[in-house]
Amino acid sequence: LLSETLARRLWPGGGAVGRRVRTVEGDMPGSSFGPWRTVVGVVGNIRQGYEDSDLRDVYLPFLQAPGRFASVHIRTARSPLFWDQSVRTAVAQLDPYVFVSPVATIVSEDRQRAGTRFLTSMLSGFAGFAALLAMLGIYGVTSYAAQQREREVAVRLAVGASRRAIIRLFLKDGARVLGVGVALGLAGAFWAAKILESQVYGVQSFDVATRVGACVLMISIGLFAVWWPARRAAMQDPLLALKEQ
Repeated sequence: LLSETLARRLWPGGGAVGRRVRTVEGDMPGSSFGPWRTVVGVVGNIRQGYEDSDLRDVYLPFLQAPGRFASVHIRTARSPLFWDQSVRTAVAQLDPYVFVSPVATIVSEDRQRAGTRFLTSMLSGFAGFAALLAMLGIYGVTSYAAQQREREVAVRLAVGASRRAIIRLFLKDGARVLGVGVALGLAGAFWAAKILESQVYGVQSFDVATRVGACVLMISIGLFAVWWPARRAAMQDPLLALKEQ
């Protein structure tokens, strides 16, 4: 049996059933190729773990290619411990020298591999919190800059500058800083993705959709954080601002 991914790679046009393949026998270094085998079916892709991204799997009958380890899965409405002794007895009748590991549920096995999911959730939370901090930081800096330039804004308004022109001035200055920040962020994201690529399935160094989405989000947040205090500064009365100065 071949996985869908391997079947498409070997025979892109289809028709994998009836073809012949050879696989490496054994799991030790230096293992040789086994005999030619006929493909009798194609099955869906199965991830062997959270970090599995290969999906090019071959399934061989245990009697034709026995290994050192084997697993028995039982679906039951009762407690798995109810069948523990029965399974051990059945295995002992086949071969009394086979060691049977303690029974474990799929849920317990899944929890042992939950570290990657926890890492993904934690990084997602940090990313959202970082976006919020970025928005608050940009807003705070822009608000302070607008406050420092209140006299300048008042003079521009007094000599005839439109409020839209004032807002465009702030947006232009803010966009220049945002462009530098996004460029540095892309460089840092590429470096971080290279590290996470081997730890979390689905993370790619050149994930264009994610990069574009993140850039659009941060630029939108940044422009809004620039626009709001700029609008507030442009809507002020220039005479009152000049008197306060």
